[in-house]
Amino acid sequence: MADEKFQFEVTAVPVSLVYGDVATPLLTELARRYEEETGIKARHWVMRLYSNGATIPTPTQITPKILPDVRVQQLFGQAVRKMVSVGMQERNEADRFNLMFANDCLQELSWAA
Repeated sequence: MADEKFQFEVTAVPVSLVYGDVATPLLTELARRYEEETGIKARHWVMRLYSNGATIPTPTQITPKILPDVRVQQLFGQAVRKMVSVGMQERNEADRFNLMFANDCLQELSWAA
């Protein structure tokens, strides 16, 4: 069972506020992954805000009955790692920081699982 301190709240914070210029390609990659995994096309997004600082965009249609939280975290991690591996040198400092921070928070979540 995951550590209680890593529970999340759902919030309507705009993805671009958290992830800056990388928000659009990140959502595009996530939408593709969610559609492949569940057959659901992402229409609207919410943010899952975890107590360790992880902020994971999730389609509003995705519930724990459709996809467990651990899988949501894995799909987001795959998308972040793709963003890190593709053109990281061309990203500005804030975008690099946001992606690396997201990756670090995901690792912390996976260690607690």
